[in-house]
Amino acid sequence: MKPKQMIIVLVVLFVVVIGGFILKYSNDAYGSILFSYDIEQVEKIELQNGNTGDLVSVTDKDEIAEIIGALNSFRYSTCAKEETMMGWSFSIIVHENDVEDDAGRIYISSDSSIKINDYEDPLLTNHYFSSTSDYFNKFIEKWLP
Repeated sequence: MKPKQMIIVLVVLFVVVIGGFILKYSNDAYGSILFSYDIEQVEKIELQNGNTGDLVSVTDKDEIAEIIGALNSFRYSTCAKEETMMGWSFSIIVHENDVEDDAGRIYISSDSSIKINDYEDPLLTNHYFSSTSDYFNKFIEKWLP
């Protein structure tokens, strides 16, 4: 291989490697994916207000698509196990077709943090913190005013 071709190959490899690092770490800035629901598999979503106990059952496909879009777009920056949780703003249960046991209740404890699964047992519950502040504010205002 000629020296000029060798230099071109090395430059291309260098650009690919550096580009890969930039792409990887720029994606990490947006946080990790938590949900990957298939809209076509969701038959119903139940939303419950943690303050009033009001329960909303959503079966309209357009509304389901909007809610699933918001959940699938949620990115978390940190995850922790916590011993206590002092209440929750609202919860979500996604009912999927052909799934006997739902994935668990999603507890929204603030505008940018959630817990999944068993609210009462901290050993079974993970607490996720959004990489975006105020993530759920508009969601709460629209679905559970």
